[in-house]
Amino acid sequence: MKESKRNGLPFLTRLAYGSGNFASNLMAGTAVAYISYYYTDIAGLPVAAVGVILLMCRLLDGITDLIMGGIVEKTNTPEGKARPWIKRMAIPFGIATFLLFFSPGCGMVGKIIYAGATYVIGIAIIYTAISVPYNTLSALMSKTPQDMERLATMRTIFGLVGPLLIMTVSLPIVNALGGDQRAWSILAAIYGALGTILFLWVYFSSEEKDSAEVSKTDNKAKISIKEKLKELFGNKYWIFVITMSLIIFIMNGIQGGVMVYYCKDVFKNANIYSLFSIAALLPSILSCFFMPALFSKVGKRNASLGGFVITTLSTLVMMMFSENLPVFIAAMVASSFGSAPMVVALFAMLGDVAAYGEWKNGKGGEGFIFSSQTFAEKAGGAIGGAITSFVLAAGGYVGTAEVQSASAIMGMKVCMLGIPLMLGIVLIVLLFFYDLDKKLPAIMAER
Repeated sequence: MKESKRNGLPFLTRLAYGSGNFASNLMAGTAVAYISYYYTDIAGLPVAAVGVILLMCRLLDGITDLIMGGIVEKTNTPEGKARPWIKRMAIPFGIATFLLFFSPGCGMVGKIIYAGATYVIGIAIIYTAISVPYNTLSALMSKTPQDMERLATMRTIFGLVGPLLIMTVSLPIVNALGGDQRAWSILAAIYGALGTILFLWVYFSSEEKDSAEVSKTDNKAKISIKEKLKELFGNKYWIFVITMSLIIFIMNGIQGGVMVYYCKDVFKNANIYSLFSIAALLPSILSCFFMPALFSKVGKRNASLGGFVITTLSTLVMMMFSENLPVFIAAMVASSFGSAPMVVALFAMLGDVAAYGEWKNGKGGEGFIFSSQTFAEKAGGAIGGAITSFVLAAGGYVGTAEVQSASAIMGMKVCMLGIPLMLGIVLIVLLFFYDLDKKLPAIMAER
């Protein structure tokens, strides 16, 4: 596959690249949506212990993100810098996905230790070792903003289709298989095998720019992690984008983790979880197809700002009608439409940040920049999942109870609505001051 300067990367190449985000979600998305529920209601772990596992283990893996970013920076092979790692980690990724949803019968202490160990190995090591190279690959396949936006769009579409399918088909499949521990293990085995196949498709369908062009960007192999971190923190736009990414993933972690509880205990109907999933994700998926055209017209920042105003107002409506199902679903749909520009733009903004860094310092550092995005994704999901667990625990949630207390129900509403509303306001303020879109044309002209 060779890049066409006129038409950019071929559609099938972009399609294959995007499928890698679907594969990622087969582990990460399933964990965000179900791992808390699985630990408390299937494996029988205390909800407070689950909060500690989610927070401590996934914050710990932030270190491995930066390490993996450095490894990618120093990798130089005939296949490139990122692609070799996708090939190497595809099979371990499938195995780790299965092990996350397997709980041995070794007593409560043993179960907690096993959960913590498999979470660290699966998310902090194996997922990091494949997701950091995968994220970095987009910046190595092409340097043009148009290709970056198209890759980001395709990646986002698959990144939303993945959770949508996971959230709509997982519970029906599990229930059809018996709804027990064995059923979850079978589901995880299926997801793991599919993830392995899709990552191998990414590997065989992609091609990095020639090694001479990649290696001349900067002497990455000679740059220490300490020096690169100093360089990154000196890039104000990197701070903007990573902070916004962290907020988005915290919101996703909180709402994704509490949604199954909200359906089961607030609306008293666990079967509407699929409806919630469709309302939360399908509008964003449909909107993604129009994002490149929208970005070219108003810019990534303006599209994201306007969209998130809609999302925040929609969350306020959901708060006002927290137990009115029709209004709640309608507001979720509006919120999903509003969040689409931001979800797509964040990944494309990282390419802009790399271009700015190269223009400013003569160094790109794609491996470190995209590894920091992986850190934001996992740290945000960890913080969001832990917040959900701690708030539910503080409200007195009991996984085996037939009916939850009023304080537990309030905790679910705080997680689903209150905290995301506050974080949405913070995000709007950050977007208001983000101005790299205006400067990027001049920067690209000078590169």
